[in-house]
Amino acid sequence: MGKPKTPKIPGRLRAVFAANLERALERHYPGASDKAAALEEDLRKRGSTLTDSSIRRYLRAETGPSLDNIEAIADALGVTVHDLLGPVTRAHALKIVAPEPPPAAILRVASPRPTYRVRKKKP
Repeated sequence: MGKPKTPKIPGRLRAVFAANLERALERHYPGASDKAAALEEDLRKRGSTLTDSSIRRYLRAETGPSLDNIEAIADALGVTVHDLLGPVTRAHALKIVAPEPPPAAILRVASPRPTYRVRKKKP
């Protein structure tokens, strides 16, 4: 057995992607009750194997998609990759993209200043 994995610190890009994906789903499927399932169906028609459970994890920002999946989602929703990864409005960002502090186990405490020794000159 190997050593346990260090937990990942969630990044802001994952939250930005989740917010932008949610807005794109609202625009593309305005009447659908299960937008993740509707997107999965469109992706299957295009040959993708992405599941609705993966899309829901993306929407909760629990995990991030691969570049290939980002491209497939953008194509299915009729948006650009930049629309999914680009910045959101400031008000929206403040509500959704507030960074969480990393767990204490991951933080490393460093010395505030390095210490130097001063050598005395020999007479």
